[in-house]
Amino acid sequence: MGDEFKESRFNEAALKMERINRSQSIINSLRAILFEWNREYGKWNYEVVSPELISLLKEVKSKQPKDEKVKSSRLRNILFHMLEEFPVYSYSVSISLAGKEKKKFVNSKNKEEIRKIIYICEDYINDEMESHGMSSPNVDDDEGL
Repeated sequence: MGDEFKESRFNEAALKMERINRSQSIINSLRAILFEWNREYGKWNYEVVSPELISLLKEVKSKQPKDEKVKSSRLRNILFHMLEEFPVYSYSVSISLAGKEKKKFVNSKNKEEIRKIIYICEDYINDEMESHGMSSPNVDDDEGL
């Protein structure tokens, strides 16, 4: 049973790192173009990044003491609230003799608030991952997953 347990722990750590790397890769590739349409996912890039941030919060939350878990939950709830209550894009349809015309409007204030909360989440996650040994080790650091 001892060897099975060691193998299971190793597999869990490897899978955790794979999930973290995948999420970070998606976030990194879309950070500069958060408010562009993503054809692959069929939604705006900030809507792709947000669930990846939630996934990373869940990964780090498993290593946190209770008080830090509360902070992570609050941050997740703020992110959810911001995405639901502060839409970046709105549309209107006008009908005339020439036909239908759909116009997209950008709410610049909401756009900036969404950008801020995404960056706050990302910084918090990076700090927490580093403090709990879940990031890549530094040159002078032997810790990490």
